[in-house]
Amino acid sequence: MRRRMLNPDFFTDPDIVANLDAYGRLLYQGMWCVADDSGCLELNPLLLKMKVLPGDETVSIDDIRDYFDKLIELNKIITYKVDGKEYGWLKNFHKHQSLNKPNAPSVPLPKWITWHGESEKRHERYYEVEYEEYKNNLEGQGTDNGKTEERQQKDVSCPEEKRSKEKLKEENICSSSIGGIFEKVFCRSISPYQDEVLETFINDDDMDQEVIKYAIEYCGDQDARSFKYLKKVLNSWASDGVTTVDDAKKAVERFESQKEASKNGSSQQSDQDAREKDYTEGAPEGFFKD
Repeated sequence: MRRRMLNPDFFTDPDIVANLDAYGRLLYQGMWCVADDSGCLELNPLLLKMKVLPGDETVSIDDIRDYFDKLIELNKIITYKVDGKEYGWLKNFHKHQSLNKPNAPSVPLPKWITWHGESEKRHERYYEVEYEEYKNNLEGQGTDNGKTEERQQKDVSCPEEKRSKEKLKEENICSSSIGGIFEKVFCRSISPYQDEVLETFINDDDMDQEVIKYAIEYCGDQDARSFKYLKKVLNSWASDGVTTVDDAKKAVERFESQKEASKNGSSQQSDQDAREKDYTEGAPEGFFKD
């Protein structure tokens, strides 16, 4: 089991709340702690029950399987098989987890995730997610084996097409000038891991690339030049359904208004405390006692 970051929006996710009971939600939360730094884990019902729900006799192995099926149906878990064993990748894992020094995978990886652990320096190691491959796999789930095998054979027989997709993905962030703005504001080049995280907001949350640029510039204006803060801003906007720059500007205005209201409230309380202090100052000892 590993320590993980839990987004508060988990508790109000309509898909989770509407389709899973309390045990199902706890199991899903626990799976994030069981998964390795790739976001992958073996979908073994007995193993997951022993690790996450060891003392809950009311939850059976069949219940665990049912929870798996529901999470797969909701696209919270993307499944794949290696040597006859079923594994799952937690969608949005790399979006919500900050992995400065990720560990090597402990389970086989799906074809859309690559571990780059060549460097001797741990902070330079990272996972690369090929979102085109992920989307192909998602479209293939629920289809017969023939269609899946045909897609795999197509990848093998058309290396030029595959290289074109990889090149398109590689140029995605750079060609949009996001990388240049990031380097200008943060005074360093964007890392592969950071590149992947930003792409999840574009691919999974339908954010326009201009929104990512605006968020980076906003961090610079706030003198908060850390990727952790940038992720916090983008996660907040994603929760509010922000997809355009206009949406983002409105979200910033709401945040600034709330901050100003909170500041005024604190100021008023300080003035009241000061007045009370002045009112009691100089009174004889015990004057205000009943």
